This record gives sequence, C-alpha cells and structure tokens, in this order.
Amino acid sequence: METFVFSDLQFGWTWGPITWTFFRLFGRSRFRSNAGVLLEVFRRFEQSQAAGRKLQIILNGDTLDRPGMKWGNLHLDEQQCIQSLRRLAQNGAKVVATIGNHDSDAAHLAEVLQLPVVGHEYVLEQSGQKILLTHGDQFEHQKKQLVWVGDVAVFLFVISDQVRWLFKLAPYKKHAREMKAAALNFIKNTPYRAVLIGHNHFASLTEQDGKIFGNSGCVVQRYPLTFMRLDEKTISLMEYNQEEHFKIIKEITL
Repeated sequence: METFVFSDLQFGWTWGPITWTFFRLFGRSRFRSNAGVLLEVFRRFEQSQAAGRKLQIILNGDTLDRPGMKWGNLHLDEQQCIQSLRRLAQNGAKVVATIGNHDSDAAHLAEVLQLPVVGHEYVLEQSGQKILLTHGDQFEHQKKQLVWVGDVAVFLFVISDQVRWLFKLAPYKKHAREMKAAALNFIKNTPYRAVLIGHNHFASLTEQDGKIFGNSGCVVQRYPLTFMRLDEKTISLMEYNQEEHFKIIKEITL
C-alpha cells in the first residue's frame, strides 16, 4: 500500500473585501486554496485505484481554514476534492485526517469531510518502523513574532504565483530550523523512526542521528504542489508540477 500525506489545504480561505477588489482588478482569484490542482491529483489517484492500486491518504492538519467552516463556505473545486476523497474511501482506500490549528474539533471536521478524523496525531507502521504524523504547530515557538511574516508572504504567494523564493528569506529559514529541531527532539528517545508535519509550509525531508524529519509543504501555491509519499521501503518528498508529472524531490530509505 502506498501512503500519501498532504498538509495545509486550508479549504474555505478567502481574502477580505479590499484585497479581493485588488485581485479582481488584476484578474486574480479571491481563493487562496489550490483545490483545482489538488483535484487533478486526486482524480489521478482514482484512476490508479481503478487499475488496482492500493492507497492510503492522510490530510495532516489545516484541511479547513478556520473553525466553524461549513460545507457551503467551500468553493466548488474544494467540494469536488472532498467528494473525490470520499469516492476513494468508498472504493477501498484508507482516508483519514488529523487536526491542525486552523481546524475545529474532530467532530466538526468529520461532519464537513464525512471522513474519519483521528485527532492530533496518527501513527503509521511501514516495514516495522513507526512514523508519527502530526500537524506540527506544537513544535512552533514564539508564534506571534512570525504572524506579520506569514501575512506578507501569503499576499505575495498570490501576486507572484511563486513561493520558493520566499522560503529563502531569513525568518522562514529560521522558523523551519526551529520546528525541525523541536520535532526531532520530540521523537529522539522514542520508537519513532520519523516525524512528518506541515504547518509552516516549508517542504523538506532530512535524516539526522537516525531519525527522519519531513514537512509535506502546503497546498497554497498553484504549482508545484508538494506532498509526501511512503511505501514499504522509502519516504519521498514529491511534487506535482505544471506538466502534470509526479516528481521525486528527495527520497530517504526507512
């Protein structure tokens, strides 16, 4: 069975009225979530499943943008993504969600998704190795100091349709290092071989002192869309790019 991990879909997110007017003038969408591209990926999964592929899909936190989000608040592409996940589950795939800091409680999230919600943590077992999946906000320090950086960055995400250069900025690099260090320290003296998170949108995969750390990135930018793939032997950081190709960015053996 192959496992795919997606973080920070943030379905239902919209700009405020002033920024919405700006983007309307310049022909931009008022919706930040990348559901259109994600829907392409999920439909590819459905085709693969029909051909006999066994799949597990984990939404690792911040599936909805804010607490109390209702089905009617979601854009059509976002609803279609969830409906695709439901079909995958009905046809034998295991589809579960963890809770992120943007999500409501498990009961509300499960009501909107109509899919299982497992709480704040989910444990995978691959090749006899235990892997911890959690959204990762618990590994963040001094959150308030980064709020303005996130607000500016999200604005730039949509203007430029690019995000990689933003992650070269010192605050993001520092934030990513701090979260990685905290997550690795958390599993240091545990049976876990790896910890996979999301939250700060900084896609990465690394091994340190016998432990693996991964961040599956986010579903904010249009292309490329990044996520994690696990099989019986490896963990891979992958992307789905504008040419509709799946590409391995980095791979580590379990």
